[in-house]
Amino acid sequence: MVDILKKRSKLRSSIDKITLKKIKDSKSSLKEEIINKIKEILIEGGSGSGNFGHEGRPGFVGGSGEGGSSAKVRVKAGVSAQLLLKNAAKQEPKISSFIKGISSKNGGQLDNFQFRLKTKESIERKILSRVKENPGLSIETASSNLTDIVRYRICYSSGDFTKKVNSTVDDLKRSGYSIKKAKNFFGSTNPGYHGLNMKMQNPKNNFTFELQFHTPKSAKITNGNHILYEKFRVSKNPKERTKLMHKMNSNWKKFTIPSGAKDLFKG
Repeated sequence: MVDILKKRSKLRSSIDKITLKKIKDSKSSLKEEIINKIKEILIEGGSGSGNFGHEGRPGFVGGSGEGGSSAKVRVKAGVSAQLLLKNAAKQEPKISSFIKGISSKNGGQLDNFQFRLKTKESIERKILSRVKENPGLSIETASSNLTDIVRYRICYSSGDFTKKVNSTVDDLKRSGYSIKKAKNFFGSTNPGYHGLNMKMQNPKNNFTFELQFHTPKSAKITNGNHILYEKFRVSKNPKERTKLMHKMNSNWKKFTIPSGAKDLFKG
């Protein structure tokens, strides 16, 4: 345990010394930097177990696989999260300036702009969740394709929602961005969420960010449900989880889907 704490202390000080100029924008080079930094600080972990009170999972107590002990896996995930966040922070100012411009041009409002960057803790949690859900998955692989570290939400009024969304996406395309993925949740059979979520990629460096489109009403419901979802996410009580899910779904009952929104970017 003492050795692990020493390694963690050394790791934290080493992270601050990483020369980000050496990290290119491509995902492959960033992934290589993550691997190298982990190898530099940690002894490569094989199968093993720990005693920190978690259930058996790969790399967690009672399990074997990536990194060995739970503490070591978390340290690795922390390294990855820190590097990913610092790389995203380099890209964010230029993207934010552009998003502000096209949102204003099309008559939209940015919602939760202050949360446009994920926190290190949130990134780390997502990496660990992937490892937990996919036995044998390495931290390096779990850290790849995290495309919502930089994210935005633009709100347009219901009356011209579809027109404004199409105009905004056209502006993005004209500026060189491409649609990597689009998921339309308007009219979803699971009423826990309504909105249009898109992954926009810069072909020059492959950096991808998330862009959500909402109406003021759907954004308000989504913000309210986020509080309930956080409780749902950590709860281990089946009855409480069912109750929370029912509450989230019921909050959408009075929401009216904008005309044409169901058909945006489908197929």
